[in-house]
Amino acid sequence: MRSLLLVPILLAPLFAWAAGLEGRLSLVVDGKPLRAEEAAEAVVYFRPAAPGPLVPSNTEYTMSTQRKQFVPHILPIVVGSVVRFPNQDPILHNAFSTSGENAFDVGLYAAGEGHSVTFNHAGYVRVYCNVHHSMIGHILVLDTPYFTHPDSEGRFSLAATGRQVAATS
Repeated sequence: MRSLLLVPILLAPLFAWAAGLEGRLSLVVDGKPLRAEEAAEAVVYFRPAAPGPLVPSNTEYTMSTQRKQFVPHILPIVVGSVVRFPNQDPILHNAFSTSGENAFDVGLYAAGEGHSVTFNHAGYVRVYCNVHHSMIGHILVLDTPYFTHPDSEGRFSLAATGRQVAATS
């Protein structure tokens, strides 16, 4: 079973002097390195010491059901963002979570259908399907717009442009 790895970057004073933040993530379990491509499932995020206004994306995020899996497996979003859960399988699915203030249940829905949920609270949301108990997805609702996934080699970059930081990977 894979576990979700969240990597907070807490270098706010250092970041104020830099044009960006770059690095390479290495995953180690029981002293043994994991495959580099597994770092691509991690989320790297940065929280400035003096955060600016948080504006949710005006684009709807998607977590699809495909081949009895949630795709993407891990989805980072900003507080206030909308996630659509389309069913791309020829069978019924259900997406739900019991994760505190972000709990939801879209009910059963067939192929081609989908439902949207707005996530208004920062935190970790574990997504399940009550039809297929092995289906688990992860949504990380962040209170910062500065986040990215590392590439298949574990490299990541958060580049500053003025007061804005853009994620690149």
